[in-house]
Amino acid sequence: MDVEEVVMPSFRELKNSEGKTPRELFTSTHAGLLKDGEKWMRSIASQCMLVAAIIALMVFQAAFPVPGGDNDNEEGILSSLFLLWQK
Repeated sequence: MDVEEVVMPSFRELKNSEGKTPRELFTSTHAGLLKDGEKWMRSIASQCMLVAAIIALMVFQAAFPVPGGDNDNEEGILSSLFLLWQK
C-alpha cells in the first residue's frame, strides 16, 4: 500500500519548514539507499553472470564430449556431425 493512498490529497503538496514537499523530502533523505541498492544490484548481477557461465560450460561439456577419452568407441555429437558432413 502506498502512503499516497492513505494520506489526504490536500496534504500531498504541503511543504515543511524547509520548503520541501513530502516526495522531495523522501527523495533527498533516501538518496543513500538508492546508491546502496545500485551497488548491491551490480554485485548480484556479476555473481549471477559467473554462475551462468559455469552452468553453460558444464552443459556444453555434457552435450559435446571430446572424442578420444577413456572409451574411443563412443563418438560425441560434434564428431558425428562432422562425419555426416563429410559424406
